[in-house]
This record gives sequence, C-alpha cells and structure tokens, in this order.
Amino acid sequence: LLPAAGRPISTTDRSAAYSVQLMTGAIYPKGAEPAGLRTVVMTKKGGKKYRCHLPQPPSNESKPDAGAAPPAQPVDEFLGPLVGQCYLKPEGWWTYEVCLSRRIRQYHQEKQAMVKGADGKPTPTGPGQITQEYILGTYWKKPQPEAPAEGGTEPSVAETLRAELRGEIVSETANKRAYFKMRYGNGTLCDKTGKPREVEVRLSCGPGEGLQISLIEEVSTCAYVFHVRTDRLCRHPAFEAERAKETSLPVKCEPLGEDGTPLPAAPKRDKP
Repeated sequence: LLPAAGRPISTTDRSAAYSVQLMTGAIYPKGAEPAGLRTVVMTKKGGKKYRCHLPQPPSNESKPDAGAAPPAQPVDEFLGPLVGQCYLKPEGWWTYEVCLSRRIRQYHQEKQAMVKGADGKPTPTGPGQITQEYILGTYWKKPQPEAPAEGGTEPSVAETLRAELRGEIVSETANKRAYFKMRYGNGTLCDKTGKPREVEVRLSCGPGEGLQISLIEEVSTCAYVFHVRTDRLCRHPAFEAERAKETSLPVKCEPLGEDGTPLPAAPKRDKP
C-alpha cells in the first residue's frame, strides 16, 4: 500500500509495530463513525484505494522520562524458572549450548548410528558420540555451606535465586534497548591466548518461551558474546520499550468507491 498524494502516514509512536488488515467492506455503517478518527487514504498496486483507520498509539504519560533510571527491581523472579535449563543452537559443524547460571559449551556430535530393526526399518542405536567439546564459560557462585552455622538460618529462596542470577541491567540509550548482562568464565584453556575462554551473555526481551539464542559473536580470540532472548524479561519494568516493539497494533483499511466513500460489505451467503 502506498499513501495517496499529499497524505503521508504519521504516527506519534515510532516504537510500535503495525499490521495492516484489508477489509472487504466499510468498517462502520454510514453516519456511525466515532469522533476523533485518525485515517489516511492509501492506494494499492493496481490503483484500488483504501481508507485506513490508524489505531491510537500507546500513551506515554505514565512512562518515566527517557533519562530516568528504570526501577531497581531484581530479575530473579522473572528468570528464576529458567535457571539450570539448557537450550541449544546448532550452527553448521558446531552445536552451542547455554545452561542458564551453569555453563556454556560448544561441541560437535556425530550422527546417530542406525541398525536395522525387527521390522526391517532403520532404528537409531542411541545418541551420537560427542567427538569435540569446549567449555566456553562456567557460572561461578559463592559456595553455600551444607548446613547453616549454629544459630543461623537457611538462605531464603530469594537469596538463593539472587546468587544464581548475578548480573546487571544495561540500557543502551542510542537504540532504546536494554539487556541483562551475565559473565561466565574459567572455560577450556585457549591455545592461542593461553587463557581460559570466557562469555558475556546478554539477555533481552523477545518472543517465544524459554531462551532463544539469537546471535553468537567472537569479539576477540576465545572471548564471546551470546545474545539471548526470552519473553520472561518482557514483564520487567526495565524492558517496557522492548515489550512495546513486540506489540502489533492493527491498522484496518476499508475499500473506497470511485466517489471516495467506503464500499458496503458484501452480504453473507447462507450455507447450503
């Protein structure tokens, strides 16, 4: 769809996503359009015109100033259920594995060996053998005593989670993005540097359950940055801007006749 001459689309919220829906007829009955409609006439390839109703963008009145620091709310309660769970990203020869607050590794696994089953069909004998493996980083947390000292108390669930999820929220003002940064170190020794491999994990708001490894970068020899997305962080106040980007606002467009008025919707046919 292209804007009609002299009628460009304009919205006050550049961070919101919009999805266009082409209707088969008028959205409102004649004379029943609500007041304050924001519309723009668009032309489809071929010359057919539509009048598109722009949704009201999300209000920014209740949001803090752009320069204000996000509320100091820990991420423990949001990421807690993912601690210890492992997620894979195959990339060619290698497979990358992120186990939150545990370790990150890179390995190559051979294909499963197959044998002929009783029915004559090939059957896997078991998982393929891992022939190469590198630990890119491990998560360190202060060891907890097996039993509390005399007169002491067991650590609370919140305290345990906080130890499992040490890191910091980083806000990038240039692109209005935020991520939770975690460090993993003491990986397999690097032949080129003589130092252990290490990883910086950047967790950000994104669609999908669990963890989605979106990008892996080797920023210097044997030093990596893993970009990981999870919908759980979208619920945290510091990631409100990211949540808005994932929200799609519908733009409904009604067809126009030659006189510029909306065409009536086609009558519904009775089912035979």
